[in-house]
Amino acid sequence: MKIRVRRRITIEELWKIINEYEYSFGTPDRLRRELLVSRDERLKNKLDEWINAINAIREYEEDGEETFIKEEEGDPSVVRRLLTDNMVELLKEIGRGVNSISELARRVGRSVSNVYNDLQFLYRNGFLGFQKRGRHVVPYLLLEEIVIDFR
Repeated sequence: MKIRVRRRITIEELWKIINEYEYSFGTPDRLRRELLVSRDERLKNKLDEWINAINAIREYEEDGEETFIKEEEGDPSVVRRLLTDNMVELLKEIGRGVNSISELARRVGRSVSNVYNDLQFLYRNGFLGFQKRGRHVVPYLLLEEIVIDFR
């Protein structure tokens, strides 16, 4: 069984990717030269991710939209928790749009603290982000797709 998770990457994550690769390799051209010598598929994937992150930052600066999608292998225990009834209900409501965490808690009929704990789990695993709007912190979805392949 293979689990693939597709999610949008935040601007902060894009900068983190770029900074880590710059620290490790210096420039994309330097990594490209290293790839030509080694023909290592992992280096090719790193170069692709780095170039995609740079392009996504450029697009963001021009259009103001986050468009970088990352597909990664999902941890079965994380996906198992993600697919519980409470979590699915939270994700649906966030997808519909909310103005605050307390509003979200009212909509799903749960305590603010329990909803907040679930939101922290989703945030730590890269499935949602938070945006500050006045006094409120508003969650927004980064999760695009989960694919479970039983082959």
